[in-house]
Amino acid sequence: MVEGAIVLSVLALMLFGGLELSLVVVRYNTMSACARSLGRLATLRGSRATVAAPWGPGELSLKANANHPAAQHVAGLLAAVDARDVDILMQWPDNSNESGNRVRVRVSCRHQPVTGIASWCAPRELSATSEMIIEY
Repeated sequence: MVEGAIVLSVLALMLFGGLELSLVVVRYNTMSACARSLGRLATLRGSRATVAAPWGPGELSLKANANHPAAQHVAGLLAAVDARDVDILMQWPDNSNESGNRVRVRVSCRHQPVTGIASWCAPRELSATSEMIIEY
């Protein structure tokens, strides 16, 4: 009887710990995919963009639920994350959106643990950064 309680509690800890770890991995991969995708989109929104309005070179900081093409692009890619909880930061390190200069995109969210069963399940900032060369 006692052995069963010990084994069951260890099994529950492993199950809920695995669930929490899986959620962290999915959310981090989502942030990474959003940063890469938005970085690729930003490389096409340089000073010579003709189809859509150019972005930059000023810093752009917004939430994924904002009414901006960059936020709408990210919101369409989000999985297991609420758009209200996602922050987007776009920077042009070379202070220019001319072709050949860089654009840096950082997408982040705060992971709030679902299970809270283990001590390592504290709230964490999950973020991904992508830096690319502006092509157009």
